Amino acid sequence: MGGKFTPAYGRYVLIALLAVYSINFMDRQIIAVLSPQIKFELGLSDTQLGFLKGTAFALFYATMSIPMAMLGDRMNRVTLISWSLAVWSGMTALTGLAGNFLHLFLCRMVVGVGEAGSTPPSHSLLADYFPREKRSTALAIYSLGVPIGTFLGLIVGGWLASQYGWRTTLLVLGVPGVFISLVVKLTVRDVPRGSADMIAAPPPPDGLTTVARQLWAIPTYRTMVLSGALNAFVGYAMSMWLVDFYVRSERATLAEVGLLMAIAFGVGGGIGTFVGGLAADKFGRRNPSNYLLIPGAAMLAAAPLTIAAVLVPHMGWSVACVFFASGLMYMSFGPLYGLVQTLAPINNRSLAIAFYFLFQSLVGSGLGPLSVGFASDQLSHIVAPDAALAIAIGTLCIPLSIAGLNLILQRRRLHSDLACVL
Repeated sequence: MGGKFTPAYGRYVLIALLAVYSINFMDRQIIAVLSPQIKFELGLSDTQLGFLKGTAFALFYATMSIPMAMLGDRMNRVTLISWSLAVWSGMTALTGLAGNFLHLFLCRMVVGVGEAGSTPPSHSLLADYFPREKRSTALAIYSLGVPIGTFLGLIVGGWLASQYGWRTTLLVLGVPGVFISLVVKLTVRDVPRGSADMIAAPPPPDGLTTVARQLWAIPTYRTMVLSGALNAFVGYAMSMWLVDFYVRSERATLAEVGLLMAIAFGVGGGIGTFVGGLAADKFGRRNPSNYLLIPGAAMLAAAPLTIAAVLVPHMGWSVACVFFASGLMYMSFGPLYGLVQTLAPINNRSLAIAFYFLFQSLVGSGLGPLSVGFASDQLSHIVAPDAALAIAIGTLCIPLSIAGLNLILQRRRLHSDLACVL
């Protein structure tokens, strides 16, 4: 690690940003476990729920991610991260006061805008604390915020909702992030760009289109964007709709489902995230193509489990399928995020991951939950509502298989792409 920061302080920064990312996903995913109560109280359709779960957030998250990333490449990254955390946490709490669909939409919109200012500068900052050979592991640890946040949102949110209702749940879970934003601002320091690579970063390019052309000209980057978006499509759709599926099929209560999904996505996803990062750094040193082979093979292995999760009659076996499917899908985080930072120009690392998240948000969060909700509404005219939702979820194996094959087929080009940037 370069600069004047010690390895111990670098690890502290990693843990602090992990906490921010955990809150990010807790506030993002909490609506999944609250949706049955929201649907009942406000009389919403599945299409409206799908819009709130994904599209309302993703449209504004994606829209603001690019300008926020540009700020992250030009200003103090810690300031941007801390202010963003305060904004989205406060708005999560205010969502508990919503009285109709429009109010919920506006609140989710602002949550998306706030969260757009957190992840790109965090990736950029960590890339300047950890060198290439440790970068996938560091970003995999940071990405544990996804399963940790999902775990907390589902288990704590599920219990609070069953005891006090969805409005109180949002108020309780939104407030802590405001205080943590102060801790981050006071204890985390920015570091000169290029420190971990022992390179002084030049000034950022003037034009956004110039940066976009530079990144899009890298074949491996394009491949990762597509596969990452399809993987997110499946992941968001499953995490947002499985709670409704289990409740409608009367397999468990809301509190029970919250606990089981917290274990499946939180523990299973956490194991997959950590293992994926470690495996990528270990085997990537021997052969860089493994940075694509490992997540690609994992996605292919997860595809049949998405079908099995809604077909097996026993609740325990179904949750086991979700556990292993989420773990396999989450294995992609460390390898792909680390590779994005390695391939990107040092002075545009925030923007590189922001473009990646732009497509991940629009396709994954924006279309995943909405597509399943829309398909469920249409199929419910033909079959029972729980069967309609099961069919819609089961078809997710198709985009997941495409994502995995895409990465595996591209791995031979990675050597030449790395040679151009290193």
